[in-house]
Amino acid sequence: MSLTSASESERKLDEVKSDCWHNGDSGLDIDGVLQRVSQLQAQLEVRKVLQKTEKLLLQAPSDKALPNQQATRVKHFIKFVFERTDRWKERQTQLRRLECDALKICGLSYTIKGIHELALAQFEFLVTNITDFVRRQRLSEYLYRDDIDRGIQAKFFDPEDEAAFKEF
Repeated sequence: MSLTSASESERKLDEVKSDCWHNGDSGLDIDGVLQRVSQLQAQLEVRKVLQKTEKLLLQAPSDKALPNQQATRVKHFIKFVFERTDRWKERQTQLRRLECDALKICGLSYTIKGIHELALAQFEFLVTNITDFVRRQRLSEYLYRDDIDRGIQAKFFDPEDEAAFKEF
């Protein structure tokens, strides 16, 4: 988002705040506004995490390992997504549907515990929009690194859905 666009968005949000406060009982759908604000908050929370990962990928030299064993985190995340388990089955199923690059970004951005603890609205926003985020930010080329590739190419577990894992 450009600086002009960001300041314009902030100005519009200020107008909405003012309108909500000053227009009292004029037919304002407070529940609808609260729902939209909640959706916006979920979107911004996810965006904040993804932006940090984007910055890391853009600044890290491709010939050196990512700091803090981020690539290892991707390996564990992929294992979590494709392993057999009854716990968190719904989230695993949704994550399995993601494209490879989107799943890598998720693994770089979130720990397994972080995905478990992610609010439902944030999780749903993440899985719905992560592929678009990778495309818009042109991050695919930054995801093909030796440290990440080594981690996900090693078959270190027995996946629940062998076909989905091979497709990945």
